[in-house]
Amino acid sequence: VYEKRPSDSGLVMAAIESHQQRLGCVPRLVAGDAAFYSAKTKLSRLNDARFVEHQRPAVPPKNPLHDEAAPHVGHARRTGRRKIRRLVCFPELGVFGLLKGHHTPPARSISRPVLSGSEKQRRQRATRYNNGSANSHRSLGGTDPVTLVRPTRKLPAVLWALLCVGFFVPSLIWIAEDRTVWLWDQAWYGEVSADLWFWMGHSLRRWVGELADGLSMKPPGVVWLGQLFVPLRHVFGSVEISLLVSILATQFVLLVILFRIGRRLCLGSSLAAVAGVTLAAGTSLFAGLSHQFFVEPLQAAAVAWVYYVAVEAPGWTSLRIALQLALAMVVGVLAKADTPLYCVLPCLYAAGLIYRKKLSRAEFSDCWKFRGFRVQAVLLGLLTLATALWYYRNMRAMWQHVRDASSGAVALNYGSRDTWLHKLVQWWGLLNDSFLSPYLGWVFLAVLAGAGLFGLLRFRQRGEKARIEPVTILSALQILLLLSVLSTTITLEPRFLYAVLPSLAILFMQLCAFLPARFLAVVVVACGAQWAAVNAESLAIMGRLSHQSQWLVTPEFDPSHYDDLTRVVSLTSNASERYDIVAVESTWM
Repeated sequence: VYEKRPSDSGLVMAAIESHQQRLGCVPRLVAGDAAFYSAKTKLSRLNDARFVEHQRPAVPPKNPLHDEAAPHVGHARRTGRRKIRRLVCFPELGVFGLLKGHHTPPARSISRPVLSGSEKQRRQRATRYNNGSANSHRSLGGTDPVTLVRPTRKLPAVLWALLCVGFFVPSLIWIAEDRTVWLWDQAWYGEVSADLWFWMGHSLRRWVGELADGLSMKPPGVVWLGQLFVPLRHVFGSVEISLLVSILATQFVLLVILFRIGRRLCLGSSLAAVAGVTLAAGTSLFAGLSHQFFVEPLQAAAVAWVYYVAVEAPGWTSLRIALQLALAMVVGVLAKADTPLYCVLPCLYAAGLIYRKKLSRAEFSDCWKFRGFRVQAVLLGLLTLATALWYYRNMRAMWQHVRDASSGAVALNYGSRDTWLHKLVQWWGLLNDSFLSPYLGWVFLAVLAGAGLFGLLRFRQRGEKARIEPVTILSALQILLLLSVLSTTITLEPRFLYAVLPSLAILFMQLCAFLPARFLAVVVVACGAQWAAVNAESLAIMGRLSHQSQWLVTPEFDPSHYDDLTRVVSLTSNASERYDIVAVESTWM
């Protein structure tokens, strides 16, 4: 706070010195608008020996193309093994910003590099390839000291949330119209969820017993979450609808996490992230499992959470990585016992970063001062304790169920024994039907070809190599690893592939990052067409697709079976002290 307003250009060194005093290091990036520019500040103070080895200024002059000193500002340097990337500055910044991290700020389109002569003309001719993708801020080469970014409007987060909510409008209609009587696993999950809510308000001892023994063979994450949605039956008029709303909420969380991963992978490019989210929401297995009360949506959300931690880990402290990774894994194993198999590679990557950054007691003391960290730590402790107790109590029954469902006699009801290679082909066919059919396979191939083409053009014209994030490579390897492991089992169940969706979406968004904005818009429209076709088929508006997931079914509009069972329950459960369960065969009475 100043008694008299100082000049903007006089704040640069004060901000850097304050940063160094409070954080113990100078910033790796200094960004400001043209008001902070002064030849004195830039040439003398910013090139001071205290700062020149660790930071780069990005403060544009009033007219950078005619500034003689500009080419000397901020050359790329290396500190240890860490390369400092080109910096950008935002003309729309009204205050001075100190931005930490390894990533440069998001750039929508870049122009006017400070160059001269034929080099400037050649690069200005190449600006027609600039776009809003991840590599647009690198598209002018590696030696330009100052790069100007055109101001862009940042859409509010609420708008993106509404976009994700819009994907579930057809699913809400489907759930409201459906009168299917739940069978097998869904009926069991629904029963335990309703019992948990009942005992929560009537007997704490019985509630704790139901938490531990309600599902003895399968992890109870879906019912622990589902019990919180049972009271919504008073709003929707049905326990089944209220429980399916919990599935939609889980699917919404999955899309939000994927969107944030896309923004991070593409360094602020919302269009590439929207393309990835639209692809995920447009898969037939996503739409199908949005209408069923299964555990796979919760498992997929946990896997996406692990990927988000891996994407953000380079810029996080080791303690934050460990906390978030532990929370994601606890939620994952609460959803399904085999969740670590779906995210083992990003887990190892994040664990390696934790080891490299080194945990310290001082770091823990600093983090403990924040309320958010304390809440997350307490939540992690409670969930870990509850999960450990459940697995300790039910490990034998759960492990026997895993063996029976994968390689035992029970698995023969859901698959067949065959050679590993033949099973791999069958699983690949299920992957195609669940995620890529009928149109997304062609979209994926077109995006792959476009990414390769534009990457080659950038390399030939500017000598720029396309940069692929490590998490993207891990996603591709994770898909191959999972298909290889599943090919050793007897079961052929498409639901088991659902947690692969985050890996597939990350791979798709990374490819989209290399496409120009106009092509990205076409990709979003194509993925939207798939979403429309899949949901139109699920609502019986159009005929069955040529290839689709077996879980994409139309709602049961005939309420006769549902009403018959409701009457049976009513006639046999009219006494408050009696608790009855009515079971029927698949072939009706």
